[in-house]
Amino acid sequence: MRKTLILILIFFPLTLLGQDLDSCKTKDDIKNLLIGYWKDSEINSENVIHFWSEKDKLILDNVKINNEHNEYDSISIHFTFVKIKKNGRKYKLQFISLYSSSKAKIKFLDKQKMILKRNGKEEVYSRIME
Repeated sequence: MRKTLILILIFFPLTLLGQDLDSCKTKDDIKNLLIGYWKDSEINSENVIHFWSEKDKLILDNVKINNEHNEYDSISIHFTFVKIKKNGRKYKLQFISLYSSSKAKIKFLDKQKMILKRNGKEEVYSRIME
């Protein structure tokens, strides 16, 4: 009984460190949830990231909210291509731009919230309704 309790106390916290992607079974599920406008919840800025798809490619664009015309203006010179990588049951995003490449682990993703872990730091995003 005591050994069972110790094992439960050891392994239960490890399950909390995993991803929370219950509704995502495939890369297409991830892609469909990513598409849209996302604002960094911790930064008070008009800059937003926009995921969109063209010819089965996922693309990321940095945009700025234009409140005057109720639209988004691109602030990127070049788009960033995004590849969804699956390693076992975990998903990562690989960002590939003209001059650089980086990766981020998806810690949480649903219709309203996204948490990415990049370079040891968590980035929390909230979806902006279009």
